[in-house]
Amino acid sequence: MVRLRMLTVLTLTTALLVACSGPRPGAGETPVRVLNAPETVQAVTLEVDGTPYPVARDGEAWVARARLAPGEHTFVARGLDAPQGVVLYKAHERKRVEPGREVRLTLYRLTSDITVRVENPAPGERYLAKAGGAMAALPGGEGMLQGVPTGRGVVLLVEARDPTGLLLRQGSRTVDLSESPIQASVRLEAVAHQPPALSLTLPAQVEKGQEVVLRVAAQDPNPEAAGVALRRLWVDWGDGSQAEEALSGRSAERTLRHAYTAAGPVTVTVTVENTAGVQAQESRTLEVLEPETPIAITPGPELTRVGLAVEGAPQGTEGMAAEITPETPLVPRASGPWTCATATGWSSFPRAGPGGVASTCPGAWATAWSWWPRWGGRRCAPGRPPSARRGRRPSSPFPSCPIPGTPARLPAPP
Repeated sequence: MVRLRMLTVLTLTTALLVACSGPRPGAGETPVRVLNAPETVQAVTLEVDGTPYPVARDGEAWVARARLAPGEHTFVARGLDAPQGVVLYKAHERKRVEPGREVRLTLYRLTSDITVRVENPAPGERYLAKAGGAMAALPGGEGMLQGVPTGRGVVLLVEARDPTGLLLRQGSRTVDLSESPIQASVRLEAVAHQPPALSLTLPAQVEKGQEVVLRVAAQDPNPEAAGVALRRLWVDWGDGSQAEEALSGRSAERTLRHAYTAAGPVTVTVTVENTAGVQAQESRTLEVLEPETPIAITPGPELTRVGLAVEGAPQGTEGMAAEITPETPLVPRASGPWTCATATGWSSFPRAGPGGVASTCPGAWATAWSWWPRWGGRRCAPGRPPSARRGRRPSSPFPSCPIPGTPARLPAPP
């Protein structure tokens, strides 16, 4: 099951809650809200069916208003590091426009391609290019690096090695990479020393707004008599921001911190150089998650049903889960005396299992609302569901039914 942290929209059958910000759109205007723009984005552009529209910042989002006919339209939003600058984030979506309904676009990190050419190739050498976590061989001294995160000052590193893997020559340059692919040529120089050894420690995930800690350990492998030492390191955080630190000595350890202001996958790239001018580059991928956002529901005599709708699920999502905390009367009172801490879980899985509301197993995926007690943050054994306390025999799964909790494709709420 893919864990998701996203904004949930709760619709009530007896009341409609609508959140609005900014002035009301004029007659026939469709508000377009561009989300997930980090602090490195200083300008946003919007095109609808190829027609540009002005965009203005509205808090953490960027908002435009377009006069559009009802129906399908193609929206393209770009997040730039400056007006007329480098495109860092982009959204390209086909959306249905309905009168009075806001259109929301989510920006994601943009990558582009670099065609790399070695200016001075030599017989018997094998070439490898690196940039922003992307890596590609260059047969005959020319090839394409695909999927390089866009930005300013991207470090492009090219190595020439012999068939045994020994480094013979090296060259590097920095490039500004935007939405359109570019070409870059690199001149290689002979190296008399080996590149630094580089090690990175980085968590796989971090919440948006929380600091991530990157630990870098670098060591120069050349003999001490060679007089080579570490000189500096660059860090590209993958969201358009960078950092640089001076190094000294034959080994160094650094701890760097960074907070991301947009969700989505990013590639963190570290480049270390020694005093001989030889470089080493390593990258790690990091998933920046949307923080959990609690939503309070005030129970009342007219509240008869709560519907859960989730928007913006990434492609490939197979299951979702939501939870109601014990502060609401929607939690079954029968589970109160249990030793386990009570919580009501809403999960999507086949129709079967202790505590489930379904009693048949037709073989098709469906939504079943089920009570799962939790203890210490973990799900307790479902041997005594709430029905057992009322004198009824606990139900058991049908032998042919899948195990409750098995990831399932989320259908529409009942």
